[in-house]
This record gives sequence, structure tokens and C-alpha cells, in this order.
Amino acid sequence: MPEEKYITEIITDTESAISKMLGLRKKGFYSFRGHRNHEWHLGPHDLPEGGDFSALEQNRLQFVKYCRQLGDFSLTEKDYWETLFFAQHHGLKTRLLDWTSNPLVALYFAVSNVLTPTADDKSTFGCVWAVKVTENRWFGPEKLPGFGRAKPEEWRLPFWVMINPPLVTEKLVRQSGKFSYHPDNKDMDLSIQDRDEEEQLYKFVIERVNNENPTRTIREQLGILNVHHGSLFPDTDGIARYINHQWRYIASVNNLTNC
Repeated sequence: MPEEKYITEIITDTESAISKMLGLRKKGFYSFRGHRNHEWHLGPHDLPEGGDFSALEQNRLQFVKYCRQLGDFSLTEKDYWETLFFAQHHGLKTRLLDWTSNPLVALYFAVSNVLTPTADDKSTFGCVWAVKVTENRWFGPEKLPGFGRAKPEEWRLPFWVMINPPLVTEKLVRQSGKFSYHPDNKDMDLSIQDRDEEEQLYKFVIERVNNENPTRTIREQLGILNVHHGSLFPDTDGIARYINHQWRYIASVNNLTNC
């Protein structure tokens, strides 16, 4: 079992979560990611079986090919990064991992029962990861190589980086989205990597209070703050899932049931 290399803290309610995560922002720029299950590894998920990472580029090319057949899709296979970001936010397997600069968004994903249908029982606890992004790992669009050098076999980047992407989808805007990019097949889990003090990694684990799981309460309080599935997934599917799972409680609290 690889050694865990991060700092663990406990959160028991919305207030403690917000206080601790915003406290990190006073120490530097952190990016956040929510996991519905605190045991999930911290890296690109659902990668090809057998470690055939070459399949990831073939997947991207096929994704572009089929999207262009839909008509309203102007990107081409040479728009390497834009198609990668777009594909990641639509569920394609890539070398990217989603993050956010907004800790409330990350907290929502740690307690959501929409994308990961999970009962709010005593055995289910989410967590929020927070990683301090140092200048050498922070890449805006202007620092990313062009198509000819972008692919992992050409771009010999020795470590993962955090990318502040162009806003190619509305979801990226709503979710304050960022991506970590993992060019090395060995850096697919950040929780077991060596890091210095300037690259601290925190894991905020939700725990029960008085034998009660606070997950549902946190989710409902975030909904009142307008952090819910309908606001983070601004399409018809997102709105439908929001109404099915969350709207009734939020509306009742805000006296909106007749609206």
C-alpha cells in the first residue's frame, strides 16, 4: 500500500467546511475537488484497462470525428486542448482531472446524490481535496504547446500541471472549472506523490456528528446558497435532475413552491 502524503482534516457541517477551506486561501492559491466517496483515488479515473494509455488519444480523435457529424461543432482534431477540455466535461476518458477554484462547488460534489446516487447512510462519507498550486505548475492557455507538441509523447513535461482552461463550455464557467493534466503514466494519483511544503495537499473528510451523517444537511444548505445541480449543470438534463432530487426542499425553505 503506497504511503499517503497529505494532511487530513475533519469537517462536520457546512460552516466548518467553509471556514477551513477559505482559511487555506489566505495561505495561497488552492484548487479544490469533491469526492462522494473519500476512498476514491485522486487522479484521472476509469482509464483504459491494462494501462493502454495510447487509447486515450484515439478516443479523443474519435470523439471529434463524431461530434463534427452533429453539425454545430467547429473544433477539429488539431484543436488539441480545446477538444480535450470539451471531451472531459462530457465524460470522455482523458488525462485530465476536474478541479475548481470555488470550494463550495467542490463541497457540493462531495455530498451530491445526483451524479453518484448514494444513500445518505452512516457508511457513506465524501471528502474535499485541496491542493496548493505553485507557479511552476500553473498553466494558462498561453503556456500550453500547440498541436504538434501537445501530445504526451511529444511534450516531455516531467510532472502534472494545473490548467486554467479557455471557457469552452458553460459548465466550466458555472463550476469555476480547472483541470490537472497528467502526462506521465506514473503520476495518476496525487495523494501518494512526494511534495514539498509549497505544494501541500489537504483532504477534508466529512464525518458524522452524534452518530448522524451531515451529508444531506450540507447538500440542502448549499442548495439554499444556489449551489446545486441546476446551477452547476446549466442544461435541460441538469435542470431535470435538480428538480427530481433537490428542488422541492430548496423551494419549500424559500417559499417558492407556487413559483
